[in-house]
Amino acid sequence: MSFAQLNWQKPFEVDQDKLARLQADLPYSPYFLSVCLERNLDTKEAIEEFVEPNPTLFHDPMLMHHMEKAIERIGQAIDSDERILIFGDYDADGITSTTILLEGLQAIGAQVEYYLPNRFTDGYGPNIQVFEEYINKGIQLIITVDCGIAAHEAVAFAMENQVDVIITDHHEIPREIPTAYAVVHPRHPEGNYPFGDLSGAGVTFKLVTALLGEVPIELLDLAAIGTVADLVSLKDENRTIVKQGLLQLKENSRLGLDLLFKKISLKLDEVDETTIGFQIGPRLNALGRLGDASPGVELLTTFDQSIATDIVDLMMQQNSQRQEIVKQITEEALEQVATKEDRLVQIVWGKDWHEGVLGIVASKVVEVTQRPTIVLSIDENKQMAKGSARSIESLDIFKSLQACSSLLEKFGGHHMAAGLSVPLDNLKELEGQVNQVAQKFQKAIESQPSISVTSAIPISDISVSLIKEFHLLKPFGTDNSEPLVEIDDVTLSQIRRLGAEQTHLKLQVSDQNVDLQAIGFGKGSWSERLMVGASISMIGSLTINEWQGNQAAQLIIKDVSSQERMYFDWRSSILKPEHLQVENAIYMINKSDKVASITQMIPKSSQVLLWEDIDADIFVTTNKSNWVILECPINRKAVETVVSYPNNLNTYIIAYQVESATKQGLPSKKECRDVYQYLLGHQQIQVSENLAKIAPFLQIPLERFKLILKMFFEIGFVTIAGGSLETKPISKGVQLEETSAFQEQAQKIWLEKVFIYSNFKDLTKWLG
Repeated sequence: MSFAQLNWQKPFEVDQDKLARLQADLPYSPYFLSVCLERNLDTKEAIEEFVEPNPTLFHDPMLMHHMEKAIERIGQAIDSDERILIFGDYDADGITSTTILLEGLQAIGAQVEYYLPNRFTDGYGPNIQVFEEYINKGIQLIITVDCGIAAHEAVAFAMENQVDVIITDHHEIPREIPTAYAVVHPRHPEGNYPFGDLSGAGVTFKLVTALLGEVPIELLDLAAIGTVADLVSLKDENRTIVKQGLLQLKENSRLGLDLLFKKISLKLDEVDETTIGFQIGPRLNALGRLGDASPGVELLTTFDQSIATDIVDLMMQQNSQRQEIVKQITEEALEQVATKEDRLVQIVWGKDWHEGVLGIVASKVVEVTQRPTIVLSIDENKQMAKGSARSIESLDIFKSLQACSSLLEKFGGHHMAAGLSVPLDNLKELEGQVNQVAQKFQKAIESQPSISVTSAIPISDISVSLIKEFHLLKPFGTDNSEPLVEIDDVTLSQIRRLGAEQTHLKLQVSDQNVDLQAIGFGKGSWSERLMVGASISMIGSLTINEWQGNQAAQLIIKDVSSQERMYFDWRSSILKPEHLQVENAIYMINKSDKVASITQMIPKSSQVLLWEDIDADIFVTTNKSNWVILECPINRKAVETVVSYPNNLNTYIIAYQVESATKQGLPSKKECRDVYQYLLGHQQIQVSENLAKIAPFLQIPLERFKLILKMFFEIGFVTIAGGSLETKPISKGVQLEETSAFQEQAQKIWLEKVFIYSNFKDLTKWLG
């Protein structure tokens, strides 16, 4: 049975007439043009405009709400030598937004300084205490970047103290907007800006463009980092910002970035949206997650090598520390999830969990459970829980929390992510109420997540040149995802695990003498569910692997499927924890007295059955995908009956045994005769006596001696009367091999030979 993690959607159905017209007009492969058609790029002109290496789509910044008013006020402040404060945010978008405005204002002679809030002492967004401190120092104009759209109290405080506040933000607009001097927001309901999905850095970039009267090309590198790191749409103007910004990054003139790139062994020509998302952005974010984010601005602006070196070292240290903290809390969170009742929305909490990483932890729990997740840190002194929520497409977590707002101290966010604070006394009620809200979306939440592909491509058609065509659609990201291809019915020829902790998966697949390498990052455990020689299908993105000057096509695995039954050789004389962790499985055991205990130890999605309790209907109607032979079977007939039922369940063979029937063996005729003669010559042996003493006297293993007694009892050689053994003389020939006790032992030995001692290939052939 398929063990795919996702629900595979059929490849996009291409309009063949449109495809033919495009092929006649453009020098691209049908696979590339199919991707373009899927993205509504259905004309020669649309495709050429999209793939143009240097797009120049920049909207007029003056179309943005209050932009003119903001520019006039900033100009007034510069003309009057007023002191300006930039109030930013502590993430990568906030750091780059702050830097863009700082450099833009400095370029036109402003007296400007900046403040990035500390996540732990200030919390998120503008606050009265910081504003008051800077107003007392003589600040006369405050400009927020990447924040402020919900900062009613702080903004009102500043305005009441005759200090104007200009808000520049891109987050969700609340029902009521703060009464600032100006609110610059691309989605303001009274604005006319044609593109609403700018990042905080993008909005700030547009502000500086309006201030300077021209596009500040030299700041596009920062705008690109903020745009990619904040996961906003990579369509329209954002595509321009990132494409042009990447060109600026590759001509890097920032000392701090240059040192960072060298530290992480990143070459300038390798910088792209992926390296921003996975290498640059996380290190900038690490500063604000664990402490003060201000060094991030200093890194991007300094010309002092010593200062830049120190900040890079700090970033590396904090990023490593952040990774360790995330790993530890994620493990604790997943353990907590495993012990809780299955919920549509998972809520987990821990005392003094590091607040700066809870969003990452929530994302990792969502990845494992495929359920919306809220992760909270408990502060017993304040009697408050504070943390982050991450969701899936089928549930708007912001609206869900909004429905529970009476229980929350504060919250904010959007469809897929949110932050919240909740009094400890309300935790349990929140858990119940948010799950009640989610009930309306139960079917969608519980359904298997989907993945869509554009094309099914034979590996013989996959080439470096095709991948380079796909890369014309870069930068990839939100709303412009990397094309996913499906590769069907190829033979799995190699399986390897990679990485220091064996966390990654490397496969080689073959089809008609053509090979393709495939990498699954973080999917090392999948190796235990795959089998060399199996026919599999894969979904993934194509990339170019460069090694020693050679280029080769490679698939980055998103999911793997096989309609063949997979067999996994987990045979062991020791029962290991992982043996009891197979999800969505039927666990096969021998005796009913273990059903309850094993049921408690295995995942909730799995069940325990006895061999004798399985019939053909169970295998035909079951929704399970795996079959675990936990113990070595002891009933040959029951096993042969079950394996005769047709099924495609992936089969995990552990065949654990407490006692080995093979080692115990079958009694020989001589041993049976010796026992019989001894008992016949020693009548009235008291059962209460230690019969075990007889076995060593006769030089027969104890368990085999017990088996012989059982056989004798069965045919009536030996009986018990008055607590004593009585042995009858044999009156006629008896076939001891025909006793059920002998036959049961013979079955156990035969089954051990099949399940434990045989070649695994022979075993799977017998089971198949």
